[in-house]
Amino acid sequence: MEAADREGYILTRYFYDELVKFEKDPAGMRTAYSGMLERIDLGKEMKRASMLEFAGEASPELLHLASRKNEHLLLNAERRLAAGDRETAQKLAQQALDEQEEDPGRALFILAEVATANRDMQGARTYFEKALQMAHEPKVVAWSHIYLGRIFDLQEDRDSAVDHYRAALNGAGGSLPEVKAAAERGIQQPYEPPSSAQPQ
Repeated sequence: MEAADREGYILTRYFYDELVKFEKDPAGMRTAYSGMLERIDLGKEMKRASMLEFAGEASPELLHLASRKNEHLLLNAERRLAAGDRETAQKLAQQALDEQEEDPGRALFILAEVATANRDMQGARTYFEKALQMAHEPKVVAWSHIYLGRIFDLQEDRDSAVDHYRAALNGAGGSLPEVKAAAERGIQQPYEPPSSAQPQ
């Protein structure tokens, strides 16, 4: 309890004492809990807290668990990429991949998008192909096929391009309107980038 006090969990002692009383009470926790909350003496607890010497940092185990829980590496990577910060997006996606904490297929897809934005067509193709092997999310699978179709179109391999467009259309992601439109457009005619040689 002293360690909990030092780390800022100042009501641990109060609830410990209340639970000792609760053990002798026939009432269930659902009934007893509201009473426990009502009996908290804020003045007394604030005075006790003012006399505590708090630790400079949380214990490593608690800190580690909290940081893992709050770390949404891929979400942050997507945001950084949308903001044009490719370098940070790449680092975050690679970190997620290395730590194996989040969806590897999505991490590979983000790395492929970064390569695409950097006009690294071979790198993009490699990452999109790896994403297809690892991804379970229908949207990621579908868009990996579409991007690969566009890359093959740019490399003038029309047969492979059409195969990927069809795979996107026939897969689970084909029900998404934007995927359906992109895949059908790719099947109808070869992809031509608006103003550069990168698949967008």
